[in-house]
Amino acid sequence: MCGIVGIVGQNCLDNILNSMKLLEYRGYDSSGVAVIDSNGNMLLKKNVGFVENLITNLKDDYIWNSQFDIGIGHTRWATHGGVSEINAHPQYFGGFAVVHNGIISNFAKLKKEMITRGILFETETDTELFVKRLFEMNSATSVGVFVKCLSDILQEFDGNFAIALICQNFPDKIFACKKGNAPMIIGRGDALNCLASDINAINDIASEYSDLESMEIAVLSKNSVSVYRDNENVEKKFISIKICGSLFDKGHYSSFMMKEIHEQPDILSGLVEDFLCRRGHYAELQVSSFDAITLIGCGSAYYACLGARAMSERFLNKHIFVELASEFRFKNLINIEGKNLCVFVSQSGETFDTISACERAKSLGYTNYAVLNVQICTLARLCDKSIFINAGAEISVASTKAFTAQVLTLLFILLANSDEFFNLVDSSKNIQTLCEIVFNSSKDIRDIANEIAQFQNCIFLSRGDLHVIALEGALKMKELSYIHAEAIAIGELKHGSFALLDENMPVVILFSNYIGNVQSVLSTVEEILSRNAKVYVISDCDEFDVVNHLNFKSIKLPNLKSLFSPIAFAISMQLLACFCAEFRRKNVDRPRNLAKSVTVE
Repeated sequence: MCGIVGIVGQNCLDNILNSMKLLEYRGYDSSGVAVIDSNGNMLLKKNVGFVENLITNLKDDYIWNSQFDIGIGHTRWATHGGVSEINAHPQYFGGFAVVHNGIISNFAKLKKEMITRGILFETETDTELFVKRLFEMNSATSVGVFVKCLSDILQEFDGNFAIALICQNFPDKIFACKKGNAPMIIGRGDALNCLASDINAINDIASEYSDLESMEIAVLSKNSVSVYRDNENVEKKFISIKICGSLFDKGHYSSFMMKEIHEQPDILSGLVEDFLCRRGHYAELQVSSFDAITLIGCGSAYYACLGARAMSERFLNKHIFVELASEFRFKNLINIEGKNLCVFVSQSGETFDTISACERAKSLGYTNYAVLNVQICTLARLCDKSIFINAGAEISVASTKAFTAQVLTLLFILLANSDEFFNLVDSSKNIQTLCEIVFNSSKDIRDIANEIAQFQNCIFLSRGDLHVIALEGALKMKELSYIHAEAIAIGELKHGSFALLDENMPVVILFSNYIGNVQSVLSTVEEILSRNAKVYVISDCDEFDVVNHLNFKSIKLPNLKSLFSPIAFAISMQLLACFCAEFRRKNVDRPRNLAKSVTVE
C-alpha cells in the first residue's frame, strides 16, 4: 500500500516531492527520497511522518538546494517493521537505493539463508533483503547484465511486490520490476521519463503511460524507456493520459472527506444522467441471464454490495450472493450449474484481496465484471467488462462518495433488465434533493456528534435495508474517530449485546417507516433508556418527534419514500463520523494505521 515514484529528467526533485504528496493516501507513516547528483554521488533523506515533514527537512539542508536529474521517492504504509526512520524507504546499501510496494512472502526463509552467509541486517523490513541480495549478486558492467541480475532475483523472491531503484553504477538510469499484481506504471513526458504506483502521481508530468506486467523489468533514462522479460526486449503500448489533476484541491472545506461528502449530490445525479443516456449499455450486460450472481468486495465496497443486494432483491426473482473478497479466495466454492457471474467492487482496482478473488473466479471459468472508480488499474485488466462509477479522485482514506456511487451503480447494473427499471430511473431523479435534505440537518448531526465524541464505544441499530447503512456507519466511526463501534440488527440487541448497555454506551438508531413497525422500535428505545444508555435516533418518522416522555435525541429527515433513501441515511452516517473525529481532534483524511489502497495481504 506504499507509494512509489521515480523520475529521470532535469531538476526532478520538486516533481518527485509533488508526486509523493499525491501518493500520500497510499501510505503516510514515513517518507523518503534518494537522488544522484551530477558527480554521481547519491544523496538520501527520509523521516517519520508526512511528506510535508520531509520537505521541511530538505529545505533545512543546503545540500538539497542542488539540481538533480534522477531520483526515487516513497511514502510508506508499514508492513514488515514498525514506523521508524531506519525502516523508512528508500533502503540503501552498497550504492543501491530501493523503494518497494507489496510483500516478499518468502522473506523470512531468504533472510535466514543470507544471515548464514554472513550478511548483516539493520532493519525489520523485507525491502532491505532485496537491496542486500542485489548487492550480493551484482557484478554488472552493462545494463544487460544488470537486468539479468534483477530477473534472477525476481525468480528467487516470492510474493506480490513492485520495486524501483537507482544505483551509482548506472547514475543516469532508474530500474523497476514487479512480481504479481502490485501496481507499477511507467510514463513518458516532455524531456523526462517516470514511474509510479499510481497514475495520479504522474498525471501532471507524463503525457502517456504503460503498465508494467509481472516479471517485467523497466529501464528508464532521460530519453528512453526499455522493458525486458526473460532478458528479451518487450514492445510496450503507451496510452495517452487524460486525467484532471484539479481534484486534489480541497477548496474551502475543512478536509478532503468533507469535500467528498458534499460532492455526492452532483456525482449521484450525474450517474443517473449517464444511465439515462446509456441504459442500453447496462441492459447489454444481461446480468439477469446468469444463473448465479455474486457481488464481491472488501470494507466499504463489501457493504456497498450488501446494500445493493438488499435494495434490489425485492425487484429480482433471483438470489444474489455477497462475499468478502478475503474469504472468497479461500472458501470451498460450490459449483452452481449454469452461468456464474462475479461482480468485483473496488474503488482503486488494486485491492489485493479483490484481485486474488478475481483470479480465483477466472480459474473456475466464471464471468467477471468490475465496478471501479479508476480506469487504469489491475482489476480492469483482469475482468471481462468494467463499469465505472465516475466519482472522481477520492483522496480521503475513508470512502464516502465512492461508497454511495458503488451502491447506485450496482443497483442500475442489477436492475437494468427488470420490469422496474424505468420506475427506478424516475425515482432516482430526485436523488440530489435527498442528499441536500441531509445537509440541511448537518447542525443537528454535529450536535449529536459532539456528545458521542466523549465516549469510547458506540452501538448502531437498524433493520432491513438500513442495517447495511448501520454497518457502514460503524465502520466510518471506527476509521475516523477511533471510537469502537458495532452495528447490530434491532431484533438481535437482546440476544447478547444488551449486556453492553450502560451510561457509557451511546446507541444510534436508524429507522424508516418502510422497514418496520415504529412501535416496536419505541419499545426498544425505552428498554435501552432503562439501562441508562443515551439514545440518538435518525429517522424519517413523525412518531419519534411526539414521544415527549422519553429522554432521547432525534433527528428528523423528511419522509423520503424512495428506494434510494438508504443513500441519504448513509450520508448522515458519514457526517456523524466526520464530526466526531473533528471533535476528537483526529486527522479525518489520514486515519492512523490505514491506507487508501490495500495492495498487500
